[in-house]
Amino acid sequence: MKDSIHKYFKLGTIQWMSHPTESVVDSIRRFAQDDFFDALEVKAFPSAAERKAATEILSQSHLTVAYGAQPTLLGTKLNPNDLDEQNREETETELLKGIDEAAELGCKSLAFLAGH
Repeated sequence: MKDSIHKYFKLGTIQWMSHPTESVVDSIRRFAQDDFFDALEVKAFPSAAERKAATEILSQSHLTVAYGAQPTLLGTKLNPNDLDEQNREETETELLKGIDEAAELGCKSLAFLAGH
């Protein structure tokens, strides 16, 4: 390949897996300053203040942002395919919160798991 890989792919990473012990805002700032990455997947934020700070950074960055709802679902053992209607409704509520948060962050996509 003679051209940069960036001509063919958006290279990205998962924020919470790349910097699991770092402040989420500091981590996002590092990725926003790094021109190697073109995309970043984020997850639910621990506070509204951190989400606001991240939104400001991401809106000025070159990154395509995606939202990962998997940690929320896995951490609370929620499943959109649950046979129990009440659990399925709880899952739907959490996913709708994630969609709202993703929209606020300017995310282009949202990923979630179905099943175990």
